[in-house]
Amino acid sequence: MYHSLSETRHPLQPEEQEVGIDPLSSYSNKSAGDSNKNGRRTSSTLDSEGTFNSYRKEWEELFVNNNYLATIRQKGINGQLRSSRFRSICWKLFLCVLPQDKSQWISRIE
Repeated sequence: MYHSLSETRHPLQPEEQEVGIDPLSSYSNKSAGDSNKNGRRTSSTLDSEGTFNSYRKEWEELFVNNNYLATIRQKGINGQLRSSRFRSICWKLFLCVLPQDKSQWISRIE
């Protein structure tokens, strides 16, 4: 009998290749300053803005909607949280360590 790869692979076994970015990779081998002699922005500043924007985009995709719990549950079931920067927050929500009300998160952690 023929089995597909998804049937023979353990659910926790990593896929062939998981692709993600290292948000700190842009800071390695960079100079400390963010502007050059002419006051222009350097690639370090542009890289950090790009990193910030990618974090914000992922945060908004996961948590900025009224039904965010259903969204992250479905993404978790589909394996889409494997490379998420906010996977630990998702797990805290799944395990009821954090309340559903986002305005209470800071007080709960402190």
